[in-house]
Amino acid sequence: MNGARRWVAGIAGTATLIVTMRWVASFAFPTDRVPFDLFESGLAPRLWSVWGYTLLFVVVSLAFGQFVIRRVLKNTPDGVWALAFSTGAISFASTVALFAWAQHIGYPFFWLLPLGMLAVGAPAFRDALAETAERAKRAEAPTTIEIAAYLFGGACILLLLLQAVVPDNINYDSFWYHLRSSERNAIGGGFQRSPEGDILLTLPQASSWLYTWAFLAPLGPDDRVLLAMHLELAVFIATLSTLPALVRAIAPNQERRGSGAAWIALFFFPSVFVYDTGIMGGADHIVALWAATSVLTWLQARESSHSCAWLLFGFQLAGLGAKYSSMYLLVPMLPAVLIDAARRGPVPRKHALVGLAAAAGVVILLTTPYWLRNWLWYNNPLYPFGSTIFHSSPWHEDATAVSEFYAQSNVFTSATASSSFRIEATLRALLDYHSKTYGWSDMTGPQPVMGSAYFMSMMLIAFLPERKRLVLLALLINAGIAVWFNTHQHHMRYLTILTPLMAAGVAVSARSMWQLGWLPRAGVLTTAAFLLTAYADVPFRRTHRLHRQTSPIENAAEFIVKRGPVSARMQKWRDIGAALPPQAKPLIHAI
Repeated sequence: MNGARRWVAGIAGTATLIVTMRWVASFAFPTDRVPFDLFESGLAPRLWSVWGYTLLFVVVSLAFGQFVIRRVLKNTPDGVWALAFSTGAISFASTVALFAWAQHIGYPFFWLLPLGMLAVGAPAFRDALAETAERAKRAEAPTTIEIAAYLFGGACILLLLLQAVVPDNINYDSFWYHLRSSERNAIGGGFQRSPEGDILLTLPQASSWLYTWAFLAPLGPDDRVLLAMHLELAVFIATLSTLPALVRAIAPNQERRGSGAAWIALFFFPSVFVYDTGIMGGADHIVALWAATSVLTWLQARESSHSCAWLLFGFQLAGLGAKYSSMYLLVPMLPAVLIDAARRGPVPRKHALVGLAAAAGVVILLTTPYWLRNWLWYNNPLYPFGSTIFHSSPWHEDATAVSEFYAQSNVFTSATASSSFRIEATLRALLDYHSKTYGWSDMTGPQPVMGSAYFMSMMLIAFLPERKRLVLLALLINAGIAVWFNTHQHHMRYLTILTPLMAAGVAVSARSMWQLGWLPRAGVLTTAAFLLTAYADVPFRRTHRLHRQTSPIENAAEFIVKRGPVSARMQKWRDIGAALPPQAKPLIHAI
């Protein structure tokens, strides 16, 4: 009886909270019209708004993630804040998708979703902050080398921030795919069934689910793009925060001190600073977060004696489905997970198999807005893939053309490529993926920018004292590269999903060498200096194909200097607004 009363009280309280928040949101923003005055405001007020909404997303993701972790796990896992963010972020994105599928998103939803999730996660967030403050009091002061690493990492993050303050820095895929989908969702109040079977609107796109929330914001068109880019930057920083815990999971016997600086290893992969692979409204950096946390939670769950630990792994796998390039990790990792769970490992087989079943349930639940939507709308849960198994309908000629393009875009997937040719070419790619541009040279310059740090670190594995999991990581990464080379197009940006894992391997190898004495330390410092010298100019290379072949940093400088006081490009909106009737709703195409 008491249990029933608690359920009734909980439902009534939740309903009251939703109604109240909806009233507040409707009062604050009663229409979906943005005042024209907002378009001509200076850069600083606009950035403050964007940064404020980004901070709201980060806090909500952390709070709700802490709530989930504390309900699922009995003990606080290593890297709890990074895992809280990744768990909260996929919950946030999936909720956006669920309501978009139900055609219930709009300006009120922009406030209702974060406030509702924050209300649920606030107590857990408060407790986690208190515990973190207590641990911080007992933490040792950083060494000189750690301080230098933090300063270097901070400078790199500042360069990425400069990328994200310029709407013109978005890349081509953002224009025609990710942000297009988000804007369409926001304008239509939810997902729109495509009569012609638009393939791009049906692919896995958790990034576009997040960006849909950005396009609901009470901001001007440019500033919604800025908010989307800042959400991507927040996810990238969360990926950095995952690396220290991932390094400790790969090398659990290494000294813990100094591992907190492991995140700077990701900046030795300079592709993040150039056009098409930078912070430019894409999806590659979004899916890379869950690539890192998937491996981390797998390594943690296999050591846990509780099946519930696998539930957290399920949240990360659901996030990993954020983009089709997740196959580069899923194809090698899932068999490894199943084989490891089937044998008697660190924990009884039963715990692992039951936990994996629970994780699969979480994945199915959180990805429902994707596969069930496609099943109901197109008679194919895997649409546009699997059309030979499922009778996809509608299936327009345009969908056939796009499908054929992707099938033929890689010569290694064509019927004319022999098995021996594919094997030979794949083995060659495993040796030169880091030394060839694998893309258009005008987007990277003549020098490869994927970075050689990981390839160099693999040469040290045989000499390191703790290498079992490093070998496993190398197998996952190289198998992922092989999958990349045999599917779709040979563009290095698709390898972005693997760069956090590569960076973790670099950090483990560097820390192992550092602990062996002064001579290996000199080798680590010399290698780092060589790589930094070789790639120091990458952020400033004039590689932006869509913006007069300039550099993203050059775009930022021009934007701040010329458009900082008042956005000159938006000045025209005053006259347009004055000429329109009071109830007019202008359609603004692109940015």
